[in-house]
Amino acid sequence: MLSVKKSKRKSIVSIENSPISTVISSDVKVTGGIKGENNIKIDGRVKGDVVIKNGSVILGEKGLIEGNVKCKNALIYGRVIGDITSENMILTEMGSVEGNIDTCTIDIAGIFNGKLSMQKVFSTTAFEETSEESA
Repeated sequence: MLSVKKSKRKSIVSIENSPISTVISSDVKVTGGIKGENNIKIDGRVKGDVVIKNGSVILGEKGLIEGNVKCKNALIYGRVIGDITSENMILTEMGSVEGNIDTCTIDIAGIFNGKLSMQKVFSTTAFEETSEESA
């Protein structure tokens, strides 16, 4: 049990210490989807889908996403109302997800209300579908 906590903490630290390209501060509200390639930290509110193709989504304690999240890594301290598709996901003690999760690896310590689907290999088709929808 102790080693799980240590490995989980190591994962959180590695995600948090990776360079962040975009920060949405706590006083910012975004209406509409966000698409990008690299890491994003969201402390504010987003009403729309968040798609980060090659990076991580870090949702701060006061952060809220009302929409679907698609990314390589998801670190959730705040609240998501929508589905999450990611290769790796950590739902911290302070975080909550109201929606379905599709992932390869997950650590859940927070509140989760939805369906969990585990995959052996992460599929990039989730990103392709989003690209076609916007065309």
